[in-house]
Amino acid sequence: MRCIQAWTRPRRVWFISAVFLALGIILYWKRQCFRASDWMVLLGAGITALVILWQGTLVVRQIQLQAILDLDKEWNSEEMLECRRSAWKRSGTPNLECIESVLEFLEKVSSLEERGIISKNLIWDTVGWYVWRYYIYCGRTIVQLRKKWTETYDPTLYQDLQKLCRKLIAMEIRERNKRGRTPKSSRLTVWKVVRELEKTRTEFVRGERGSDDG
Repeated sequence: MRCIQAWTRPRRVWFISAVFLALGIILYWKRQCFRASDWMVLLGAGITALVILWQGTLVVRQIQLQAILDLDKEWNSEEMLECRRSAWKRSGTPNLECIESVLEFLEKVSSLEERGIISKNLIWDTVGWYVWRYYIYCGRTIVQLRKKWTETYDPTLYQDLQKLCRKLIAMEIRERNKRGRTPKSSRLTVWKVVRELEKTRTEFVRGERGSDDG
């Protein structure tokens, strides 16, 4: 797992590429010290290193894609759908006794992103729509759960979910402002996103409850 995590940071790839570029520049200025055969060896080594980096990137992308597909499959499984139906009362408030399973799944997704196993972009494209809604709608419930299992308030519970929620909302704001091309005064903000979520809360809960909502 640690090996996968090490390869999942794009900045590492760019850093290594920059190192090779810097070495190439240095060697260029010192070229009078090398024979033609030496340059061929160096060129071959550089190409090999780039191929390894490229293959490593492909492997990482494949692992990330498989991971997010597995998570998406679990999220839409019959068992999870039943948990999601039971997680909400008819009044639209979270069911404290049933919603923990759903929040635990979303916390798992968030922890994988926090540790670099999957990217927030893949999450944003798949289950991200649910991440921030569950976190925002279950704010008070999460406070209750943070007090439920310890004698005092435990801020570490659902900590990764909280971080991921903020990241995804920031992505939503950035993307919509970029594509909407609206005047600065009309640009989307965190407050506007939260207000939108509250306005669509009833529809969201009805969708999660499914046909049971009548």
